[in-house]
Amino acid sequence: MPEADPELTPSDKNALWTYVFFLGVGVIAILLRTTEISSKGLWLDEANSVLAARLPVLEMLEKLKREATPPLYYLSLAPWIQLFGYSEAAVRALSVVFSVGCVALTGWLAYRHFSLRIASVVTMALAFTPMHIYYAQEARMYSLLALLGVALVFSGLEYLTRGTRLALLLAALLSLLMLLTHNIAAWFVIGVNVAFLSFCEDRKLRMRWLAAQSLAALCYLPSLMVAVQQAHEQGDVLAWFIRYWNAKSLVGHFMTSIGTFALGDFPAYLAIQSPLSTAPFLRSGALLLMCFGLFQWRRSTGARFVAVTFFVAFVLSLGYSALYQPAHIPGRTDQAYLPLFILLLSLGIDSLKPRFLGGVVLVVGMVGSLTILQIYHDYPGKNQSRNYLWELQANLNPGDIVITTGLTWAETAYYFDRWATPVTVLPFPQSVEDHPGYLNYRALMLNPGRLYAEADDLAEFAEENLGSDNAIYLLYLRPLNVNGIIAERLIRSFPHVIEIGARPFRQSVLGHGVRIIRMQAEPPEMGAYQ
Repeated sequence: MPEADPELTPSDKNALWTYVFFLGVGVIAILLRTTEISSKGLWLDEANSVLAARLPVLEMLEKLKREATPPLYYLSLAPWIQLFGYSEAAVRALSVVFSVGCVALTGWLAYRHFSLRIASVVTMALAFTPMHIYYAQEARMYSLLALLGVALVFSGLEYLTRGTRLALLLAALLSLLMLLTHNIAAWFVIGVNVAFLSFCEDRKLRMRWLAAQSLAALCYLPSLMVAVQQAHEQGDVLAWFIRYWNAKSLVGHFMTSIGTFALGDFPAYLAIQSPLSTAPFLRSGALLLMCFGLFQWRRSTGARFVAVTFFVAFVLSLGYSALYQPAHIPGRTDQAYLPLFILLLSLGIDSLKPRFLGGVVLVVGMVGSLTILQIYHDYPGKNQSRNYLWELQANLNPGDIVITTGLTWAETAYYFDRWATPVTVLPFPQSVEDHPGYLNYRALMLNPGRLYAEADDLAEFAEENLGSDNAIYLLYLRPLNVNGIIAERLIRSFPHVIEIGARPFRQSVLGHGVRIIRMQAEPPEMGAYQ
């Protein structure tokens, strides 16, 4: 096993430069994660995070029971919003904190259990990793999940190698926190437990570990039934992903995840994309380099612990997705594994001979990352939803009613509230108010009576509350004619219709055209918004 260079420990005469280096990497990580942080409008999941976090706590917890994820991130976001507001930059800044913390903690883990040189490589690599930066600029739980994952691995290794009770208690607490952040974290927690029990030879330590983890599981038990129900209903949330899942084998999805950890390819449902025509080569090369590093460090307890956690969690996640439902979404729900992959990849980079080759690989990776990030920041599609909402609200009158359909609800509610637009925003179907992703159109069409009743309620509300000079604006998506029900019902009461035209509704390479339909009971005046 490669050993740490005794001339490179922070206790020698060069200690000051060592700290300056890591401080500099931290500054770079912050700059990369805050640059253009507001250039992308909140997409529907982010907007839903903000809407949930602004609710009273008990109401939030009740709403989240019908969501697809546990409440820890939202409970963290709520006081953050109270302190810093709910602009795009403010709500995403919490993820920046988690992401930069993850870079620092991964470096500390590498220093404690590998070497200072590995710590230097992994902090630089993770600071520049495009996918890590992408989720640092998203108001969702994935940066928190990655941070907790690294912390759990660190605590497990500390208890395995040093037997400290603090590490034991932290590992139990972190297991619980991960489970309360995302349901897919169960596979990661199992991976850490498999790794610990595989390499711990002290029976007393094993028993204490099992007792602490059992206590964590007991504390999680009240949330388990909610998680089971969420998993049962998650097919509705992930209906959009089915065709992507069916298009590839398990190996294909594994390699797609590796690609998102490296420099591409990125799935089309992400706004960030790789311009590199050699992306398949890059992900294969990154995987081979990781395996090379594992071979070189095969006697290291730290390397084996990280590798077992990584591969066990990955296999369980893919297996669950293949046997039950596709919850493993490359480039999204696999983010807890990314720092472990970068750490293992750093072992390979550091093991290259002659040593300057490792520096070349690292520099090439950093340049590639900056290229991808620049293209991402310049991509206009990531902001089209916010742009069309800004254009719409500028032409609304106080007292108008905006009825959103399908995936347009969360962003419209967020932006019109933030811009203090004096209109009423209502969703159709009403189920999108629980979560904009909980929208199985096929299931809804099996219950048309409910949809017609909701459409009648909305029309009656508009008839009672719409002023004679006001209008209804219908943001109209048309999957399987679900939204045709509300359009037909409104037209009966408000027959003077102007179709303003389609506007792009997009935060990624994919997207929809949203038809904006203006309705009034009386003919509109000349010059009305068209």
